[in-house]
Amino acid sequence: MTTGERIEQLAKERGMSLHKVATLAGVSYNTVYSAVKRKSDRVDRKIVEKIAKALDVDIKTVISEDQFLSYYT
Repeated sequence: MTTGERIEQLAKERGMSLHKVATLAGVSYNTVYSAVKRKSDRVDRKIVEKIAKALDVDIKTVISEDQFLSYYT
């Protein structure tokens, strides 16, 4: 599952729209929408951190283990 797919799934599980996620994360809706609709794994680390915080989850829940290692090692 890609980062974009995880963001979409987590938002749905929490009953949040992508607009709400973007607002809570302090990022543009287009950024969140683009990641979700393109099923992207290429989302900037700082953006992913903000989205994870908005979704109230650990960043490891949003990104793959490989991405986590590349971001933080």
